[in-house]
Amino acid sequence: GANLFIYHLPHDLTDADLATAFNPFGTVISAKVYVDKNTGESKGFGFVSYDAPPAADAAIKAMNGFQIGTKRLKVQHKRLVGEEEEEEEEEEEAKAFHPFLHLVLHLLLDPARAQQ
Repeated sequence: GANLFIYHLPHDLTDADLATAFNPFGTVISAKVYVDKNTGESKGFGFVSYDAPPAADAAIKAMNGFQIGTKRLKVQHKRLVGEEEEEEEEEEEAKAFHPFLHLVLHLLLDPARAQQ
């Protein structure tokens, strides 16, 4: 996708600053730093949306790990709600199944052994 999630933003960074920082990689459609509604202070993360996925990929390559002040940015594709949990569940299922995988493949590839 063309939407990025950016962690570890300096607390004084504005939406305009975020857009400026990510503009060299493509056309930024929106840039939003999330702020606490009560205090008005930055929560230290935000989103950037580009008009095309290649721009987002270029931004990840250039900006992930980039240091601003004392912070190193973490830049990744924005996931859909629930997508991350699904991936973690699939990973856990795969780990649980892994010890049996060798046996299953062996039986599938050598049917004569399965009848013993």
